[in-house]
Amino acid sequence: MKNFKSILKYEAVRLWAQKKWLFLIIPVLAAFIIVFSVLYAASPSSAISIPDRGTILQGYSEDIKKYSDMLESYEDVLGKEKVFELTRQIERYRFFLDTGTVEQDYITNGDYIEKFKGYEAFGFCTYFYEMITYVFCAFAFVGALWTFSAERHTVKNLLAAPIKRKEVFAVKTGVTFTAATALPVLSYVVLLIVCACSPSRPFLMYSGGFKAVSGTHVFAQIGLRNILLVALYYAVTLLCTAYFKPLPSSLIPPLGTVALIFISLIVSGERNFVMLGKAAFETFNLIPVFGLWNYMGGFDIHFIIMAFVYLAVTCGLIIWSLVKFKKKDF
Repeated sequence: MKNFKSILKYEAVRLWAQKKWLFLIIPVLAAFIIVFSVLYAASPSSAISIPDRGTILQGYSEDIKKYSDMLESYEDVLGKEKVFELTRQIERYRFFLDTGTVEQDYITNGDYIEKFKGYEAFGFCTYFYEMITYVFCAFAFVGALWTFSAERHTVKNLLAAPIKRKEVFAVKTGVTFTAATALPVLSYVVLLIVCACSPSRPFLMYSGGFKAVSGTHVFAQIGLRNILLVALYYAVTLLCTAYFKPLPSSLIPPLGTVALIFISLIVSGERNFVMLGKAAFETFNLIPVFGLWNYMGGFDIHFIIMAFVYLAVTCGLIIWSLVKFKKKDF
């Protein structure tokens, strides 16, 4: 425990030695937030159209009959994907008829970050958190590099002392990981409270059946997903520092991200992968393998499984980094 406290104190001194960068980052981040907020406030709000519900609901009834007749007459010749799409559309229209609502009453995947009159606060929170996540990923990237790559000679001195490598790794990764994730978590909590206190339109979710979830629910999922992404980006960069020198370690994560984007572009252009009626691969899906970035299915079993996959991979990469660090020759 004595060694643990000594290393922790050393990390605090090391961090304070870079106070000029800290004092530079804070104003830059504050300026970014102010500029973004002013630009968002100055942008015009989109008016939500008031639909003729009677006419629209009548159209839904007619479409249900049309699609049901198509399934009854041509189900044998239609492909499985087409049958699935028609069946899901019928369920969607029946949901609207049962609830007396129409499509315009709900948030969609395309407009949940838009600025609508009466719902400006919710639009700001979601769009702001989506955009600033890229800044958080950059912080996580720098924090992971800072863990070991920034002071390789000092690490040698630490390892020469009677301190277990496991303790050195635990303190240094604990400090930088906390620094990388503290701001995303704090922002998430604050914006979630704002969303909970602001008007928001419900999101129409499909998970074996249609149901409406609140805007707060939507933002909660977005925020948790983004925090997991930041943590994963930290873990990937940390593993790179365990194997490579500082320069390759700083290049592999961003170049890997670009490669994943190109893979996503290629895959999404080839075919439509369907998961519960939702495209699992979409343009600019940063992690196309898991599909968590674009999944808007709500806190259902599929999201929970994917979230645990993200968490397990992140923990696995950090443990892998520890194993490599314990054997590494500095």
